[in-house]
Amino acid sequence: MQRSLVLRFDLHLNIYTPDNKRISNFMNNIRNYLSRNYDIHKMGFVWVREMERAKTQHYHLALFLDGNKIQHPKKLLPVLKEKWLPFGGMPTISKPFYYIDKNNHAQQRTEVIKRISYFAKIRGKGYRDTQAKDYGTSRLKS
Repeated sequence: MQRSLVLRFDLHLNIYTPDNKRISNFMNNIRNYLSRNYDIHKMGFVWVREMERAKTQHYHLALFLDGNKIQHPKKLLPVLKEKWLPFGGMPTISKPFYYIDKNNHAQQRTEVIKRISYFAKIRGKGYRDTQAKDYGTSRLKS
């Protein structure tokens, strides 16, 4: 069985943007970084855009990575934060990752689904241009 690392994090913007170009460029940048530094050529991801009381949007993200190549995100998290820094901040969240392998598959998968299901809440969605989306996902084929 393939091992997986699921990394959950948030990104906040300094200024409001009506589109999602910054998150799209960021995801492309991360994909290139993972390819160069970890030899990871397929990356699963999901992000959602939200805006509630703040005047700028923020994003909730989850990356699904090859757990054979990355077992812990301690080196990756600072890179993500540094790459996002010109646009805003990346707050620290508790328990930001899940490592799934054959020994904990059922339990960890359930925890990941529960944690990521938060992304589907309706509150905070819809504050964007009509052409922009509230979410984005990878389209990996098995």
